[in-house]
Amino acid sequence: MRSDSSQKKFHPVSAFQQLMIATAVDHGTSPGYHEIMTVRWAFRVRPGISLRLINRVFEKLVKRHDSLRLQFVQQHSEWKAEILAKHPTGVSVHDLSTLSASEQNDVILETARHPMTALSDPLFEMHLFRCGDAGDVVLTRAHHSIIDGYGVVVLIEDLIKFVINIPIMTRAVSHEQFIKIRETQTRQNAAQKTTFWENRLLPPPRNLNIGRVAKNLPRMSSKTVAHSTRLDDILTPEQSGELAQHAKKTGSSTFAYLHAAFSNTLCDLADSQEILVSSVIGRQNAELSTFIGAEMQEMLTRVRRSFTGIDQSAAQVSKDISEAAQALPTDIFFSQESRLSKELAAADINGIRFFVHILNPIGRMSNSPFHKLFSGAMSGKVSFGGFSIERFDLPGTSETISELFLSVHQTQHGPNASLVADSDAFDVDGLDRIAKLIREQFAFLTV
Repeated sequence: MRSDSSQKKFHPVSAFQQLMIATAVDHGTSPGYHEIMTVRWAFRVRPGISLRLINRVFEKLVKRHDSLRLQFVQQHSEWKAEILAKHPTGVSVHDLSTLSASEQNDVILETARHPMTALSDPLFEMHLFRCGDAGDVVLTRAHHSIIDGYGVVVLIEDLIKFVINIPIMTRAVSHEQFIKIRETQTRQNAAQKTTFWENRLLPPPRNLNIGRVAKNLPRMSSKTVAHSTRLDDILTPEQSGELAQHAKKTGSSTFAYLHAAFSNTLCDLADSQEILVSSVIGRQNAELSTFIGAEMQEMLTRVRRSFTGIDQSAAQVSKDISEAAQALPTDIFFSQESRLSKELAAADINGIRFFVHILNPIGRMSNSPFHKLFSGAMSGKVSFGGFSIERFDLPGTSETISELFLSVHQTQHGPNASLVADSDAFDVDGLDRIAKLIREQFAFLTV
């Protein structure tokens, strides 16, 4: 979208947003990539929610959080962020009450599935589906350029507070404030951060004969999104609970244990002593606790194969991630001209090849005043303010931008993980083998 009005105020965009804009204007970007970058969630509400209430709540949300009114525009050959005075569409209402249950689901799922890009208008949507006696379904969609997992929790918290009339006293951080904070943080100790990452990651490991490389396939990118193969819950409930208890004793996080076991397995499969694995550092700055936006920082961790036991491996991963967090934020990963980017590219390494991530911000949710509601809505039906809500399951994308992705999640028993892979690189038998190799490293768990 273009805007030529000299009266409007334009703000800088973050490095991640620049990346999202680049994929939006590139006609070669796979539609599957855009689908993956479309963040969506839905709940069924009983009894039906009044249109007056949902409109009032929506208006309060978009007034409080200007990222929800953001659009990217080209201004003097540069992409900028413009904050609209008013959300361009408001709540979209769909009356499905005359349709059958299956027909209602088809309409809702088709709306949810439609991909967004960084140039979609709007970048934040809320849909109300009237489903008669079945109750209403509220579907929310946003592009990843303006929201992350932490931001989703902030948004839902504020939505609940507006529904039940809990006053919100703190002012939300604006996009402009976020950019200023991020720029200040990025400039701080920039030279030392560059040195840290170059020393940590260079020279990169080469000729890792695994996955797409082993099959002479081109590396993954936004243009080569592939169909995925998936293996859910690689630990049994008993193993999950025991891992949680064991991690408490050692002081390493369960995330670090799963990351270490996954990375060790990759080293074995690649016949290498070390490998680079990407993960995400969550929100660290208390100044940004009220901000809805894409604030997370991706980073690469060099993991060296350890044969001294999973406890030592997990401790090392914890240490490496903690040190890396101190060297963020940085723009070194986004600069194609940096020495680091050039050497990684020469080694055919990118940050999405092997990936470990917690999709839901477990820490943020557990510290929420609505923690019980969040956990209840994820597993069943809960009630608040005269309403009952339950999660409306939306199918995940059948495509992936990673060769191999370990998705860590929390269950009622403890931590668990799913393996998601490019089906051309790893088939179902391959994922079974990887899961077996990961479990073998947890000798203390119940078999």
